[in-house]
Amino acid sequence: MRVLFLIPPHHRHSNPSPDGMPLGVLYLASMIRKNHDVKVVDAFSFPDDENIEESIDDFSPDLIAISIPFKILENPAKLLTERIKKNYDMRIVLGGLHTTLALDKIKSSFQFDYIISGESEYIFRDLVNHLDSGKTPFPKGVIKHDSQSFYKIQSDNVDVDKIPFPARDLLKYRERYFERILTSRGCGFSCAFCSSKRFWRGFRARGVDNIIDELNNIYSERGLVPVSFADDSFTFDRERVIRLCEAIKKRGVKTAGLGFSSHPERLDKELLDTMRTVGFNSIFLGLESGSDEVLKKVGKKYNRSRIEELIKYALELGYDIHTSFMIGLPGESEKDIEMTLNWAQELPVRSIGFHIFYPFEGCPIREEPEKYGVKILESPLNEGDIDGEAIVHNGVLSPRVILDYYYRARALAKNKSGKNKN
Repeated sequence: MRVLFLIPPHHRHSNPSPDGMPLGVLYLASMIRKNHDVKVVDAFSFPDDENIEESIDDFSPDLIAISIPFKILENPAKLLTERIKKNYDMRIVLGGLHTTLALDKIKSSFQFDYIISGESEYIFRDLVNHLDSGKTPFPKGVIKHDSQSFYKIQSDNVDVDKIPFPARDLLKYRERYFERILTSRGCGFSCAFCSSKRFWRGFRARGVDNIIDELNNIYSERGLVPVSFADDSFTFDRERVIRLCEAIKKRGVKTAGLGFSSHPERLDKELLDTMRTVGFNSIFLGLESGSDEVLKKVGKKYNRSRIEELIKYALELGYDIHTSFMIGLPGESEKDIEMTLNWAQELPVRSIGFHIFYPFEGCPIREEPEKYGVKILESPLNEGDIDGEAIVHNGVLSPRVILDYYYRARALAKNKSGKNKN
């Protein structure tokens, strides 16, 4: 059977984006490639170099799998399904994070044959095998287009040590992507603005030997390239990280720069020391706000003085540090935003990023806006653009004021990044 994986392009995303290696799709491809012909087209990361119609014509797939990993690709994916159904007699299966969390809307407005929600490696494999031979049962949990009932998140938690490594070699422009590896699924925290916990249902981590095997696989195929750990919170299980570092040393693995994301409360000096000895050199911190009251309201708890000390310590060890903040969180006032901007400007980090708070499907604020004192003013025209759309009255500030502050913050971030390059 011939299966074509498609990640749609976006009209405002015209430049190559090599930092978004589509691991979710590559995991699915790895599950079926031994018994089926597979092609992967990532038109989101490389929009100028991929022609979806040409790929369909050349490959002539039996099944087209379209991934919708985030809201900004909802409308492009919808248009893509309509084009495919109009011009081709081919079956379509939909999946991905946004597909799962916005399932009611996707099911009612898209053209498709099947939808798989939640973690889908095994269900997807079973669906492909069923469609190929007809000899296996139709897998439970797959939503048919004509089904009157469907499931929110059907799949069981996948054993993350048993699935094959992502099929990176199927990427047309493998050498142009920044390498990423996922060593855990989910997050152990409960921030009100995040939908990770709703999708992954908790935190599950891979064993350290399994991780190192994948690292060595990357190095054997591409040489000693930098690798970024794409976990929501790589350091959530501190002892696991230490075991990983010890195993890297024991197995004599040479690295060429390792990056990771961390919750501010999951860092300490000893851990930073240990990680630095095996090549970790880049940290991403989601700090979100400079206001303790705002952080408390959204469930993002950490000690600002402590993180300032750790940032200075990490810089002394040779880490690059990148931070991110949101503008327009629930209850955030102009005074709170000023605190955030001032703090961000003072932090001695490599870069700062600002995004507009957007309550995506599946996050607690979206599901209970009145609890957080916000009004969601989203319209069908909104695309989930965290760098251009303000859709929330946060109980204090209007979307217009939030957007104005965002553009001010973005100018500040650009200015700081420019200084750091000189």
